[in-house]
Amino acid sequence: MNGVIFYFSGTGNTHFIADKFAATMRDRYGQDYDVHSIEEHTDFRQLMQVTEVIGFCYPIYGSSVPNIMRQFALRYNDCLAGKRPVLLCMQ
Repeated sequence: MNGVIFYFSGTGNTHFIADKFAATMRDRYGQDYDVHSIEEHTDFRQLMQVTEVIGFCYPIYGSSVPNIMRQFALRYNDCLAGKRPVLLCMQ
């Protein structure tokens, strides 16, 4: 796995974009990206530890990051040191 993308999607549009980004990275560059909802029950720390690139994909709420995504990033902030971030913001 070359990277992981964590997304929050209220309507499904952001999930679609996260999947599309992962498919593009695979098809054009041969890089594998796992895609996970931040609402899943999974070991996010483990996923972050085994990859160098970590993506965050979310919709803009009132010109800002949704609170649920902000809380997710703060909860796992210690896992982000030295990682390469990718941000995909939907509007």
